Amino acid sequence: MPIANVDLNTTFDEWRVRTNQLIVQGDQILIAINDLYPRTNSIFTNGNTSYNVANAALIQANTARVHANAAHLTANAGFDQANTARTHANAAHLTANAAFLQANTSRDLGNTSLAVGQAAFLQANTSRDLGNTSLAVGQAAFLQANTGRTHANLAFGQANTARDQANTAFAKANAALPNTTSTFAGSLTLTGSLTTSGGLVGNNSYRSIYVSTGTPAGGSDGDIWYKI
Repeated sequence: MPIANVDLNTTFDEWRVRTNQLIVQGDQILIAINDLYPRTNSIFTNGNTSYNVANAALIQANTARVHANAAHLTANAGFDQANTARTHANAAHLTANAAFLQANTSRDLGNTSLAVGQAAFLQANTSRDLGNTSLAVGQAAFLQANTGRTHANLAFGQANTARDQANTAFAKANAALPNTTSTFAGSLTLTGSLTTSGGLVGNNSYRSIYVSTGTPAGGSDGDIWYKI
C-alpha cells in the first residue's frame, strides 16, 4: 500500500496521520538500515575472511599443485625405475632358469657319478676281497715254500752228510784194498754195470769189474778184478 496517499480533499488530521505513518515507516527503514549495516560489515568481514581463506587455499592449492607435479615427476622416475627393476628381474629370472637347468644337469651328472662311484666301490670291495684271498693264499704258499726250503735245506745237509760219509767209506775201502787181486771161489753172475757213490776216481763214478782166470792186467785205478 502507499506510504502516504494525500488527496486535495484530505483533511489535516488525515494528512498528519498519514505523515506520521511515513515517519514511522522511515524510522523503521532507518532501523533496518542501521541493523543492515553491522550485518553488512559482518558479511564484508566474513567476505574478507573468506577471501583470505580462499587466497590461502589458492596458495596451498598452488603448493599442492607444485608438490603434485614433483610427485608426478617422482612417480614417473619411480615408474622408470620400476620398469628398469622389472627388466632386471626378467633378466634375473632368465638367469635363474638357466642356473636351474644347469643345476639339474649337475644333479643328473652327480647322480650318474654316484652310481658309477658305487659300482666302482663294489668292484673295489670285490678286488679287495680277492686281494685279501690272494694275500692269504700267497702267505700260505710262502709258509709252505719256507717249509719246503727248510726241508730242502735239511735234505741237502743230510745228502751232504751221506756223501761225505760215502766218500769217507770209499776212501777207507780204497786204502784197505788198493789195486789188489781178489780171489773168488765159486761162480759170479753180473748183469749191467756196477755204479758206486759220488766222489770216487773217474768220470761219473763208474768202475770196471773184470772177471778172469788170469793175472790182473790193464784197467784203471779203482777197477775191480775177480780171478776165478
